[in-house]
Amino acid sequence: MAERMENIYVIEIPLSTWIPIESGSTLVSNYDMTDYKVSFAVTFHVPESEKNDQTVITTKFLLTDSKFHDLPFSVRTNLAVIWTIRHINRLFDVIRNSTDFHQISRFSILDLPAFIKVWYNNDLYDYLTNPKKEEGKLEIKKEYFQGYLQTLDVWENHPEIEVIDKYHGYAKYHLDREEMTEAVIDLQTSFEVFLRHSYKVILTVEGKKIPETIYEIPLRNLLTQHLSKYLKVDLSYDKNPTMESWRTNLYNLRNKIIHEGFWDVDGNQAYQAYDAYFNTRNYLADLMRKRGYLNEKMDIDLTMFRKNIPSEIDHDQILRELKRKNMLPDNVKLPE
Repeated sequence: MAERMENIYVIEIPLSTWIPIESGSTLVSNYDMTDYKVSFAVTFHVPESEKNDQTVITTKFLLTDSKFHDLPFSVRTNLAVIWTIRHINRLFDVIRNSTDFHQISRFSILDLPAFIKVWYNNDLYDYLTNPKKEEGKLEIKKEYFQGYLQTLDVWENHPEIEVIDKYHGYAKYHLDREEMTEAVIDLQTSFEVFLRHSYKVILTVEGKKIPETIYEIPLRNLLTQHLSKYLKVDLSYDKNPTMESWRTNLYNLRNKIIHEGFWDVDGNQAYQAYDAYFNTRNYLADLMRKRGYLNEKMDIDLTMFRKNIPSEIDHDQILRELKRKNMLPDNVKLPE
């Protein structure tokens, strides 16, 4: 293991796939991050017994900024692991972009074993990557399946709702995997579709024609000139604290990522973005409920759009047909 030096982490990342990089190769790089200066020395190793099945990546991690060492040890260690994973993934992005090895995939902390080895100044620690792995396997109960089928029906017939839900789900997926930049992008994508769909719902309830240019309305105009008009609330950023929180914590951050190439989104920023998304969606949905555009459960009356649905799925009929073709046993029933 590395010679004894102060404030050096050595982090072992065992991947379950083979990375086509010559075993023993070491890549050294230095970065000025948002708050700290950091150095990485990444060494790739393919165990002989695991040829073409595994790659172990050992990273020497050194932060030269004294502010980092003032943090509690657990916080420092967590940052070291997360920044190491981000750095290796960026290396993979470069390799994929510069070679024909397009199959190299990114990984997250959830793809690692429950424990990985971390040395700090030559002292070995077991780092717990995912507490859920230690809790045992969780199962989705079959009584929930009928609800999932109903959601699939809604998505099939209302593509905008599918986009809103999917990108919200993608964001939660990325947050769990510590992929903060991707989470922020997905949250704002979901929110923008939510705003335009909300405006369509309002116009439909009001009996007004949905303009063909609805997707061309600038976001700020959609809020301040259209949604504000029907919801009877000023949704201007400078006059509405909820909308200002969304703009500051989510909208501006997403724009910084997309338009300025900012990639160093940390956990605090990502979860503040999620809180802003969640709070603002609930705030606008509650306003729609109060004005009669949503029911008391803040759900949309989808029967308004029934004329746009070519047909509704009869799951009982599908079940009967599958049994008739001996694709399912006779005793199978749909969950109540």
